[in-house]
Order: sequence, then structure tokens, then C-alpha cells
Amino acid sequence: MPWGENLWDEPKSALDACDTTADGASKCRHFLHSRALLEQQYAKDLQKLVDKHKAEASKPDIGGDHSLLQKAWVDVLEETTHIAKQHEDLAECFVARCEEPFKHLINECRSERKKAAADLSNIKKVFAETQQKYDHAKKAFDKTNRDWQDAKQRLHKLEGSGAPAVKVSKAQQDVRDLQAQYSSLKTEYDVQRVCLNTEQRTYYTDKQALILNNLEGFITTQIQSKVKLLYEYAAINRKVLPVIGHCIDGMEQALEKVDACADVVLYDENFKTGHPIPSDFGEYDPANAPTTEVTAQQVNAKRVSKFKLFRTTSRKKHAIRDDFGHLPPEQRKKAIAKKVVQLTEEHTKVTRGLNAAQKTIQLYKDQPQFGDEQAVQQATQQMEDLANEQEGLANELFKFQLYLTAIEGTPMPEPPAGYKSDSATPQQILGQAGLGTLEEESQPQAQGIEGEHEESGTDFDESEEDDEEEDTGEYNNIDPRGQLQSFSQTMPQQQQQQ
Repeated sequence: MPWGENLWDEPKSALDACDTTADGASKCRHFLHSRALLEQQYAKDLQKLVDKHKAEASKPDIGGDHSLLQKAWVDVLEETTHIAKQHEDLAECFVARCEEPFKHLINECRSERKKAAADLSNIKKVFAETQQKYDHAKKAFDKTNRDWQDAKQRLHKLEGSGAPAVKVSKAQQDVRDLQAQYSSLKTEYDVQRVCLNTEQRTYYTDKQALILNNLEGFITTQIQSKVKLLYEYAAINRKVLPVIGHCIDGMEQALEKVDACADVVLYDENFKTGHPIPSDFGEYDPANAPTTEVTAQQVNAKRVSKFKLFRTTSRKKHAIRDDFGHLPPEQRKKAIAKKVVQLTEEHTKVTRGLNAAQKTIQLYKDQPQFGDEQAVQQATQQMEDLANEQEGLANELFKFQLYLTAIEGTPMPEPPAGYKSDSATPQQILGQAGLGTLEEESQPQAQGIEGEHEESGTDFDESEEDDEEEDTGEYNNIDPRGQLQSFSQTMPQQQQQQ
């Protein structure tokens, strides 16, 4: 899954991957440096302790002779000296064979990141210049077209009003001049449009893709190099510390599970938005200029990312929806799945506590010697509290399970233990999240709903008084249902294709 295709609209995420890789290598280096200092200090203290006791052990303990116990004690101290030397060698190996290579990896990663950022900036500058030329040609073409139309209207009025021939002739000449200018600027506009489309295709599919793919290969190599160095770290430990061989086996087993390609895919899955690369610009028609529409999701995303000093406005709080509707499709699905796992763990924990409380109460009732009336009341109150907590978690868990079901196109799940809903049906829950409705005992189709924002009361109240900043022009033409409908309809199709 090349980054040039999947991270085309998130080049910064590729650069962030370099930063993450460098930070990870830096943490490993810091650990190895600290471990080397620890081993070095331990070897020094151990040798100092041995020397202190060896001075007294060299003296005869029975008259002028050494006892067998004394000789054994001297041998013990001598072997301890060898152990201290092994710890000293361990510290030197950590520095020379692990810490220094990690330092080189860090410098190499930061250098590659700096180079990639500079390359991306350069090609972006070229693309921006082409875009500017196109905009200038488009503006001139549009202005000349309006002037030409105005001149034809003036000529028509003069001819119809019986104006002098001189004025009519001058108006005719103006029309001919503007027509010639219009043709010339139309040609220039077509040329610039072709140049812009060519540059855009080259920018996304060739230039930027090459840089991102190179970063992908570089980070893959970096991960493989870090794995080799950690293997080296494990080998050093195995050589000088055989008594902790079991722990080293665990380290190697963990390292064997590292898959560089899987890590690269993981970068991909987080940052990619799932949006397609923009298509070519169509031919511009001044008479039928299209209006720009901004989707609900784009408005929410902008409000979430908008910088606010010292406070979070009400509009921004509304934009961060609890159903993750402000996120792109792929990231929204992943966030909901993560929420389901989290709530499932909490629900399971509370359910186990509730079952334990019920068994305790039954035990107190069957065998009163284990608990008096007060103990039974306390256990009953605890059970009621756990039952209320289970109900709240079950309702929240079922809501997010419905979200995930609508996105993935799977059958509606069974409600978890403790689920009670007196206020909203599954269809209403999905409707409020803009994920369509479900039909029980069939494959649900996540389709957009009409009037979604009237039901959910979400993010598009343009009259909120607590927002000190006024929205820009991009909020003026909002299609609040288009993005939600598109998302809910296309997600199952994308998953089937994958």
C-alpha cells in the first residue's frame, strides 16, 4: 500500500512518521545509555566490595595456615571479580554496538526528514505558481467576456434607437476588438488550464508520490535497522547473563513479531482519510459558474481544528460529536471500533462485579452466619449501584455497536446484558448519527437520512452568541446531508473492495 497513493492528501503525516521513528530511536538510545552507566557503576561498586573483603581473606585464619573454608571464600571472591569484569564488558558492548549505531540512525532519520520536507516545499511552490497563472488567465478571460457582452448590448441599443452612424460604427469596432481579445484570452485560458491539469497530475502521481514512497522505503529500512540493533542488544545479554536466558528468550520472541511492513501499513491506516485524488479541472463556463458547497463534515472538522486561545467555544464543542461524525470515514470507523472495545471491557467488568454481588447476597441468605442484616443491606445497595452502572454502559455500548453495524453493513447485534431503552429505538439512534436505519434480521444498509440535523440538533447553528469569531465564506453554502449520506453509503462498498 504505497504512501504516494494512500497519503496523497496527508504528506505531513509522512513527515510525522519520520519524527515518530526518530523519537523511538532516541528513546532506545537513552535506555541503552542509562543501562550502560548502570552496568558500569555496578561493576565498579562490586569490584570495590570484593577488594575490601579480599584484603582480609588473604590473612591466615587458623594460626599460620588457611582453612578450607577460607580458601573457598577466596575462590568465591575471585569469581565475583570475574563477574564484575563481565558487567564492565557489558557496559562497553552496549555503548559500542548498540548506543552509537542508534545515534547514527537518529541523525540519518532527521536528515532524511529535512530533505523530504524541502523537496515537498519546492514542488508545492511550483504547483502554486501554475495555479496562480491559471487563476490570472481565468480572471482575465472572465472579465473580457463580460466586457464583450456589455459592448454587444450597447451596440444593440444604439442600432435600435437610431443613433448617429459614427457612434454605431465606434460601437461595432469596440465589439470586434473585444471579440478578438476574448478569443485570444480564451486560448490563453485553455492553455493554462491544460498546464494546471498536467501539473496537478504530475504533482500528485509523480513528484509527491516519489517523495512519499521514498519516505516509506526509508522508514521500513529504519525499522529493520532498529530491530537488528535490538537483536544485538539481546545477544550481548545472552552472552554475559545466561542466568536470565528466559527473559532474553522473551525479548527475542517479542522482536520476532516485529514486521516492518506491518508498521508501515499502520501509518497508512491512521492518516489516510479515504478521500480520492481530485479529478481534472473542467472547462470553465462564465455564464454557468458553479457554486462551491461545503459539507457538514468539513465544517465540523474545521471547527475542531480551529485555534482558540484559552477557551473552547460552544460551536467547537458541538463540532466534536460523540459519534465521531467530524472525522473522515476511515478514521471514524476506527474510532467507533475502539470505543466499542473500550465499552465492552468496562461492561464485562461491571457485569462480573454484579454477578459476584448477587452470589454474595445469596450466600448471606442461605448461610446467615456469614453475614448479618446490615451486611445484606450493604451488598444489596452495592448490587443496585452496579446494576445502574451496567445499564448505563449497556445502553452506551449498544449505541456504538449500532454505529459500527451501520458502517460495516453487518446484521444488528443483540443488546448487551442490562440494556434498557425507554427513549430511543435503534433506528432513531442511527438517525441522530446520520447513519441511516436498520432492518432487523437483514443486512443493514447505512444510508443517509433526511432532516438529520433537525433531529440531532448538531453543529450548524450560525447564531450562537458565544462564538467570538465569525465564519468565513466557506460556511455559506453548506450541504449538511451530502457528506453523511456519502459516507454511510460508500463505506460498505469500500470495505467490500478491500
